[in-house]
Amino acid sequence: MGACSAGADNIAQYYSKNLDSPCGKLAKQAVDGNPEAIKELVAFPDYCKWKTSSNRWSRCLTEASLKKPADA
Repeated sequence: MGACSAGADNIAQYYSKNLDSPCGKLAKQAVDGNPEAIKELVAFPDYCKWKTSSNRWSRCLTEASLKKPADA
């Protein structure tokens, strides 16, 4: 869907363990093909930060920002 692996892990945690949460519901909509839900998930709203892995999302953003383009 476009989220980095750490963000996708957070979303998957809500989808599999807390489907009735705002993030779980949004993830369900995205899985069902709702393009607006996908856009919102890729933006990684605060309510989708799983309580035990918030640091992984920061690391994902940092690593992505440090990558050089392949032609550099």
